[in-house]
Amino acid sequence: MVVGSGKVGDALGVAVEKSAERLGGDPLLGQSVVSDLWECDMWHQPFPSRRSLSVAVVGLAVLAGGCGVDPVGTEPLPTPMPSCTPDGSSAPCTWERAAEQAEAAAAFAEAEHAYREFTKERNVVMQDGGSKTPTSTMVRYADGDYLKTIQGFSEAGLEEGLHSEGDLEVRDVRPLEYSTNRVTMRACEDGTRVSVVSSSGEVIRQGTRGAVELKLERRDGVWVIIAAASVSDPSCE
Repeated sequence: MVVGSGKVGDALGVAVEKSAERLGGDPLLGQSVVSDLWECDMWHQPFPSRRSLSVAVVGLAVLAGGCGVDPVGTEPLPTPMPSCTPDGSSAPCTWERAAEQAEAAAAFAEAEHAYREFTKERNVVMQDGGSKTPTSTMVRYADGDYLKTIQGFSEAGLEEGLHSEGDLEVRDVRPLEYSTNRVTMRACEDGTRVSVVSSSGEVIRQGTRGAVELKLERRDGVWVIIAAASVSDPSCE
């Protein structure tokens, strides 16, 4: 970088070289320091005299640092530690274990989503008066005995001219066992706002509230309910 031009710039360059040589240093060091200070707005005013120039050169040779400011020391960052979810295990918390827990927790969230989506579709089908065959959404999220049971209710409603009013609501879903491919959960199914109504508009029966345990599997990236059973749970009664 050119630090000056004309007589003042030439004089400064010569003075820097001579000062650095007297101090046993490299003339280029002095020029480098001047360049740094020029960049820091320390030499943007005209040089008033040779005396001021000499004082400045001596200061530059001594400082030999960026703008004359000592770098601020930084504390070393603390070593990050893994965070594991307490599960009653005595195994130490390692990065691998923390990653496995995070993956399993994500799998449970996906399984719960599948269950809720199936329940939404179940509500729609029952409110429409049932169906001869399960819908594509029901088939996507359920299989085996569970799907057969729900489809049986649907067909019975269609044959008897019944439909439901109100939604079955899923409350308080809790994991019992879960991994990346299998999940067992307990949910509180609240049907107290559901009424089974005949074709004449008569309320045949009222829904209730109860707990159910469900088993789900991941199949081709999709969580599927394969079994369910009613269980006693005071918190859901």
